[in-house]
Amino acid sequence: MLHRTRIPSPPTRPVRPRHLGWALISTLALLGGCLHDDEDEPPTVAVSGLVVDGPLQGAMVCYDLNDNGTCDTAEPTATTDANGRYSLTVLDSDSGKHAVIAVVPATAIDKDTGTAVGAAFTLRTLPTLTAGAQDVFVSPITTLVADISASSGKTPAEAAAQVQAALSLPSLPLAPAIPAGGSAELLAAGQVVGAVIIQTAKLAGANGVPPAQVAALVREVTTTQLPVLTAALAGSTAATPAARAAEAAGAVLSEMNLTPASVAAVATALARPAGSADAPGPFVSVRRFAYTDANNYSYTLFVGDSSVTGSNGRFKATEVRQTLNAGSELPYNRNQMYWTGTEWKICATQWEVSTNKLETATTPQLGTYCDASNSETRSVVEDISGKTLREVVTSIRAHPFADSVGAHTDRVLGLPVNWGPSPNLLPATATFPAGSRMSRRTQRADIGGVDRIELASKSSVRWSDGVYRQATTLEQYSGMPGDLVDGTVVPANANTVFVFDLNLGDQPDATLEAFKRFRAGFDVAAAKIRFYKCDVRKVDQAAINCASAGDGTLAISTQGGLRLMRVATGYPNELTLQLREQRFWAESSGTVFRGVRDLERTRYDQRLNAVAWAAMRTALSIPEHRAPVAPTSSGPFATLRNFTFTDANNYNWRIFDGDSSVLDSAGLYTFNERRRTVSAGVEQPFVRARSYWTGTEWYDCPSDGINIGTTASAAPNRGVYCKGYTDERVGNTTLTAGGRLMSDVINDIRAYGSTDNGASTSNWGPRPGSFPVLATTRFPEGSTMDYRGFVTTATPLSIATSANNQVRVAPSPTSSAAFNTWPFAASLDELIALYPSNINSSTINGNLAVFVHSYTATPTNPLHTNTVEIRGGFDAVGNKARFTQNNRLVSGGNTTNYVTLLDTTYSIETVGGVRLLKFAAMPAGFEDNYRFTRLFAERNGGVWYAFKDSFTTTPAWSVRLNKTATDALFQALGIQ
Repeated sequence: MLHRTRIPSPPTRPVRPRHLGWALISTLALLGGCLHDDEDEPPTVAVSGLVVDGPLQGAMVCYDLNDNGTCDTAEPTATTDANGRYSLTVLDSDSGKHAVIAVVPATAIDKDTGTAVGAAFTLRTLPTLTAGAQDVFVSPITTLVADISASSGKTPAEAAAQVQAALSLPSLPLAPAIPAGGSAELLAAGQVVGAVIIQTAKLAGANGVPPAQVAALVREVTTTQLPVLTAALAGSTAATPAARAAEAAGAVLSEMNLTPASVAAVATALARPAGSADAPGPFVSVRRFAYTDANNYSYTLFVGDSSVTGSNGRFKATEVRQTLNAGSELPYNRNQMYWTGTEWKICATQWEVSTNKLETATTPQLGTYCDASNSETRSVVEDISGKTLREVVTSIRAHPFADSVGAHTDRVLGLPVNWGPSPNLLPATATFPAGSRMSRRTQRADIGGVDRIELASKSSVRWSDGVYRQATTLEQYSGMPGDLVDGTVVPANANTVFVFDLNLGDQPDATLEAFKRFRAGFDVAAAKIRFYKCDVRKVDQAAINCASAGDGTLAISTQGGLRLMRVATGYPNELTLQLREQRFWAESSGTVFRGVRDLERTRYDQRLNAVAWAAMRTALSIPEHRAPVAPTSSGPFATLRNFTFTDANNYNWRIFDGDSSVLDSAGLYTFNERRRTVSAGVEQPFVRARSYWTGTEWYDCPSDGINIGTTASAAPNRGVYCKGYTDERVGNTTLTAGGRLMSDVINDIRAYGSTDNGASTSNWGPRPGSFPVLATTRFPEGSTMDYRGFVTTATPLSIATSANNQVRVAPSPTSSAAFNTWPFAASLDELIALYPSNINSSTINGNLAVFVHSYTATPTNPLHTNTVEIRGGFDAVGNKARFTQNNRLVSGGNTTNYVTLLDTTYSIETVGGVRLLKFAAMPAGFEDNYRFTRLFAERNGGVWYAFKDSFTTTPAWSVRLNKTATDALFQALGIQ
């Protein structure tokens, strides 16, 4: 007879019920003498491998045939040897279909330490899905992959990729591709995760947590706190790998609020059974709620309709934020710009800020916030119908998990101890009606990290001229070096920039704020940064007692068209661990904003549904929220571009208005320009007195500004002003000003470092300190402030047409007659003949050189005024021209001290019936400094000053308030 060789089964292997049929056949064969069990029994194979934290001796290993996560008596079982090895015999038909489970008792010996692990726990793998004999590696890492896959609905490959990224592993192959002994990186990572498992299990076991809850607690800790584990490892200074692992595990337990006093409550909370959620449809979900009294409260809730989904299966949610302070509503302003992965996008203040896919029994809810921040959320829903309001609020406040720090939490840990009202403020017997539900949510947020820019957050730095302004470039941060460059300098507000505040649990010094302020000094050229940890004095917010918190390096890169400066190495780990954020700086819109990279984190929040919230707010006399409306992208507008203000009797402003929704056939809308000047209480009429060459005609641009220009509705929003100036928009960043103090916004504008066609905003509007009303008045909802940048692409030939711009000529070279009595030049030929300057070595004075431009400068001679003039002269022979510079005498005001600046030539051409004199060149720096080229124009029997504005590729940045903000500011100042 033929015989097959069989792999011997371990002597301890029990006979499974499913094999009884084969046992009966074997008996019959013995009776009949012709059947042989070694020929007909199903073939088996060996599944063997290694169980590690370090290699673990004494762990019971089984093949989980019924997939229940435990080792049952009817399953192939073995015990690991001194090297952590095991071997199981399984049916060939079962191989690869089930997990390998390792039940590790507290007495198991870790070969690396030679001691017992000290706590019972279970390790596992996912099924390998590979047939035949195989090695299967079992470790805390394979357990972590299996747990993430089970809890999130991810495929094994997706779960492995998540773990690989979180632990910075070079690779993480799935079993059985994992090397039989494990790679060095895999073993090191397993030791770290194993330390978390063991510390959690020890803490739970020592404080009476039931075994079933211990397992759930271990799974929660390991699967949700990987980013904290990574950050703790990165900042660890421990001397050995084992010590680093233990230190990192301690940080994870701290993040989870696991202490001997709290571990039982945490485990109990995790064991709550899940109830039924609301059916898809219109919803209200209360995210945050803080309440002091009927005049002081705040809440955040999401509203939408989860039954209305798009092609991606997601529904949209609108975020409502309401704050009442001392009885006054404070409008919410977000002012956040997020990197979506392809572009920077300003997040809407409220409307449809997130998209979500509903949670199922096997998958978490998937969410994307502000088109950038991705999250996965698991919920445990509790029906609170019939429970008292006091009972539920007490339960919420006692929840042992941390949320994001806010008004509803404590300052440091984020525990929800301040959620809602103090329970005794609620009616003692009031209960929630039928349909009331509360969900406790575990959210893995900011998956992969998210970059956002805080648009209302900018640092003023010391410029080279010693003045503090907002930086326009990243390099200007070198003006705040702390003691990085000079070790004798004392770091303080004046030489460092703000990074973050780190809240303290207690501050025994009543003169200091209850936080530590981290500041930084920069040497951008050397790519260096130094961090400082400072106290902050309450009385003046001065940073004092600043101690070094470590040195780092900087890296500048471009992302989505913005230049970003990040900390490449040396970021304070204390900040990373507690805040889960890292600061960077972004150059954009003519300034440098502070940015934040939100790091992946797990947070826990508790929410009431619509029915429960209605009962809660009714009991507290809180009105229903106003339904947000979709924002509009076009329509009537008015923007305040320029504003100076001394008092209600002396000010001027410039406003553009129109309706961007009214377009012509070319997609252009028309805008108007309105100007108002009040001097000594009397309105001064604005007279433009300019004529511009359009290319076909001379156009007298209207003084009233009606229909003064057009703008294209599509990017780059090309605009035409006075039919001659053309430009393209290169940036438009809109900040919400609603809820901000007027003094803060005006100070923000005044500190802006960029200029509007050379004009600074340092004196924009009123000086806030001189008008106390600005420090107590907030901009209303709907107020916005824009940083708008333009690049001019063309400027027209221009003639100044007012009477005082007509050119006069001296009656004689030596005349002392008053200037306003001189006759007007009748032609360019007369102008050339009567203004010879000193081209031919003749004497020069103010009668012989025509005025071109003047500016002020500190005189070097006490006999001179601070006025410096540039003048011109001509010689018709050879079309020569000369520019000179002169001073004026304090006594009598006569011109003196002539210096030649440039000899050049001129030409005359006729444009639209006007004779224009043009210079071949202007003095060095003239066009850059004064932003125009001088011309002279002959028309209508006279000569006028003319010009052509110069331009560069450098954007001109203006700061603008919309109509809502402008009206509110003017009302506060008592003007129109």
